[in-house]
Amino acid sequence: MNHRTCYRLGTVVFLTTLVLLSACRSSKPAAGETDAVTAASGVVARLNANRQEARGIRGKLSISLHVGNGSPLTASGSIKMKRDEIIQLSITALGLLELGRMELTPEYLFIQDRYHKRYIKASWRDIPSLQSAGVDFNTFQALFWNELFVPGQSGIPSEQDFACSTKDKRARLQPREAPKTADLLFYTTEDQTQLFQSTLVARNGAVRFDGTCQSWNTLAGKPFPAALRLAITAGKSYIADLTFTRLQVDESMGDIATKLTDGKYEQVTLEDVLKGLHM
Repeated sequence: MNHRTCYRLGTVVFLTTLVLLSACRSSKPAAGETDAVTAASGVVARLNANRQEARGIRGKLSISLHVGNGSPLTASGSIKMKRDEIIQLSITALGLLELGRMELTPEYLFIQDRYHKRYIKASWRDIPSLQSAGVDFNTFQALFWNELFVPGQSGIPSEQDFACSTKDKRARLQPREAPKTADLLFYTTEDQTQLFQSTLVARNGAVRFDGTCQSWNTLAGKPFPAALRLAITAGKSYIADLTFTRLQVDESMGDIATKLTDGKYEQVTLEDVLKGLHM
């Protein structure tokens, strides 16, 4: 695999997710879903009990991307996360040369293209499509840490934040006061102790985003995702399978935010990068 193909894979995976998430507005119950709303206290309590208590995590990352009916592209890299501070994903070639990096913090989104010497850095409020959909750092942190969240809120949610129904033993949770533009659905495992899937669906059904936890490891005595599938349908189907290995707690992780040397990288916009990918 050449450098451009490997970097293109990492960029398509993450930028496609960001762009299509911005179109998600609201959702409808799936066919066969029970309409009865029940108390969410037991379910939310069980999910919260399995929240990861470690505040720093690092590990290796493998990605496989399927676009439409095309052949999958694969790449590897690493992931570092500090609770409430940063999510950093690095894409490498042959496990040696870093080609691209993506960082999400509570203040901004940063994407570095080391191959073409360019970068994107924008505050969440400067990305209107994401802001209007209620998508921010907390959204992505909840997805990667496999946790419940309420748009616009931080911290651990409570049972009062959700309405609950069931289907095939899985509990379905929906924020009671979700923003009009971004209704969320969370589905648990059959034993209702862990999150199996987080879903956003556009009101007209034109765009659907599913984040599914396919397997778990044990990290610091708590379950933690070992494999995530990000599936996006918007005219064309995008499926990104992310596998995490060699996960370990790192509570001593310092400041890992990227500091660019002036003059070596050109700042570009999200639209510039997408055009370069011919999307």
